[in-house]
Amino acid sequence: MKDYNKQNEENKYEDNLIMIQEAELKVKNFTKKVIVFNILLFLVLSLIHGIMRAMILMLFSIMISIFIVMGAYSFIAISKIKNQIEKRILENK
Repeated sequence: MKDYNKQNEENKYEDNLIMIQEAELKVKNFTKKVIVFNILLFLVLSLIHGIMRAMILMLFSIMISIFIVMGAYSFIAISKIKNQIEKRILENK
């Protein structure tokens, strides 16, 4: 029974690791999309409003994008730390 519980905990750890890696990949792809979106937004706004207005609007867009991306990366970092702590607890048992 004890071996079964330990094996179950190890499987849980591996599943968490796979989920974290998938989340990292999604965030990297999202970051690339955000960068491309900001560049395209700048080009479109500069054609419509002129360079100065486009730069001001882009600053707001970039700031919002940075907060979103930073939040996603911090969530992944917290998940990694939590997973490492769970692994250490499992190893100490």
